[in-house]
Amino acid sequence: MTDVCDARFVMCNIGKNQERPDSFFPAEALRSVKPVASVSFAGGEPFLHANLVDLVRVVHENNPAAKIIFSSNGFRTDSIVKAVQEVSRFHDNTQVTLSLDGVEDMHDRGRGIPGAREKVNATFDRLGEIGLKKRNFGFTISADNVSELPAVYAHTKKKRAGLSIGVAQSSKFLNVDAPCSARKRCIPT
Repeated sequence: MTDVCDARFVMCNIGKNQERPDSFFPAEALRSVKPVASVSFAGGEPFLHANLVDLVRVVHENNPAAKIIFSSNGFRTDSIVKAVQEVSRFHDNTQVTLSLDGVEDMHDRGRGIPGAREKVNATFDRLGEIGLKKRNFGFTISADNVSELPAVYAHTKKKRAGLSIGVAQSSKFLNVDAPCSARKRCIPT
């Protein structure tokens, strides 16, 4: 939905796309999406999209029963909570998955942002405070953090959350310049 991101994830260069004019998904493209069981808003960082709530409204009008899933880095707690509250006023089947790629400082190093892990946990907790029941964590496995998976799983159980697991990969879509074999941090696909 957007190529703009405020992270500096070591596996992805999307965060470099701050000024691309084509970086936001147009609402017109969503008008033809029907019927579907779920729609996932991802990116980049979907909560950076200025018209995110309006885009969700378009999906809701065509698919009122669809699950709306947001995949987020969880950095912007206040704007994430505000958007989810606005969406909750007209749509009651919403899920937020927050990226968590390690415990202690591994997540911060992987996302390239000091304090990233604390921001993710603060966002998770605040979403619970506003009544969002479908809150999960997402773990992107790489050679750097695969040993963190058991600790992240334990953390998700403690928080009573689900955990989705993805594999870091080299992709032109993610603006990764070097092939996976040259970077030695991802799993070649």
